[in-house]
Amino acid sequence: MNFVILLLAASTIGWTQGVTVRTSAVRFQTAPLTGEGSLANQALKARALIAGDVHRLRAFVLAEEDATVLEDILKAPAVAIVKVTGLPLKGARISLEAVTSGGANPHGLVFISGQGGSAAQATPLVRPVVETSFRNLDTALQAAQLGAQDALQMTCYLSSLDEIGAIGDLAAARFPRAARSFAQVPVPRERGFAECEVIAAARQATGFFNPDGLTASQNFTHVAGVSTRQMVWSGMHLPTDCSEQGVREMFSKLSGTLKSHGASIEKVAMSYLYPNSARGTELTRELRFDYYWRSQPPASTLLGFSGLAAEGACTGVEVAAPK
Repeated sequence: MNFVILLLAASTIGWTQGVTVRTSAVRFQTAPLTGEGSLANQALKARALIAGDVHRLRAFVLAEEDATVLEDILKAPAVAIVKVTGLPLKGARISLEAVTSGGANPHGLVFISGQGGSAAQATPLVRPVVETSFRNLDTALQAAQLGAQDALQMTCYLSSLDEIGAIGDLAAARFPRAARSFAQVPVPRERGFAECEVIAAARQATGFFNPDGLTASQNFTHVAGVSTRQMVWSGMHLPTDCSEQGVREMFSKLSGTLKSHGASIEKVAMSYLYPNSARGTELTRELRFDYYWRSQPPASTLLGFSGLAAEGACTGVEVAAPK
C-alpha cells in the first residue's frame, strides 16, 4: 500500500547520508525495548545491543521526545529518525532497527512494499487487519518463490497497540527469522489500520513485479529484488522548505548521494517516503517520478507524518538501491 497517516520526524543533523554494502552479507537486527530511563539512556542501551558493523539505523521515537539528543549516539553511515505515537512497551521511548554486516544472502534481497489496509468500523482492534496484511505478504513472498521463513525484517505500523501481545505472537510464529518492530500511528480510531513491510532473503535472482492477487499501482511495485553484488542505503534526505524547488532539491541531493556511491535514483529498489502535510504529500507524489523510473517504480511505503528536526521541511525520503 502506498499511503499511511503517521506522526513522524526525521533529522539529518550531523549524520552521513549514504553507504555501500555487500548485498550477500547484510543482516537485519532490532534491539529489545526497555521501559526505563531517558531517551538518551534507552538509545545507548539499544545501540550497544546491535552487533557487527552498522550500516544503517532507523529509530522510531515517541513524538514528545527531543530527538536531537540522539545525534551523538546513533553513529552510522545512514540514519533516519522517525517519530511515532506509541511503542509496544510501557515506558519505551525508542525502538531501533539496524542494517549491519554478518548476514548470509547469497542470492540477494527482496523488498516488499507495505501491505495492509483499514477497517471501516469504529474499533481500536487491528488484529484482523494485521492478518490481512500478513496474507498479502504471503502472496508477495510466494510469488517470489519464497516463504515466510525467508523474511529477514518486518516493520508494522498500527493504529492501536491494544492487541500488541497477540499480534507480536502471531508475527513471531508467522515470520520466525525476521527482526520485527511495531509502532503505533495516529490513524483515527474509526479506522482500525495496519500496514507491514518486509525485506526477505532471495532464493534466486528476483526482478520487479506485481503478483497476481495484489492490486497493481502505477506508483509502486509490490516486489522488488536486488541481486547485484553491492547495494546502497541512503539515510534520510530532507527539503530546504515546503516548495516545489525545495522538494526537487531533496530528490536531487538523494540522487547525488546515490551517484557518489555508484548507484542511480532511477533504479531505486525500495523507497521510504515521509511527507508531513497535505502539501508535502502532494509535492512528493507529484515530483518523485521526475527522478524514479515511472516504467519501473520501486517498492514503496509512503508514510504521512508531522514534525521535523529540520525547520520547514515537509517531507523526507530514504532509499535502498542496487549498485
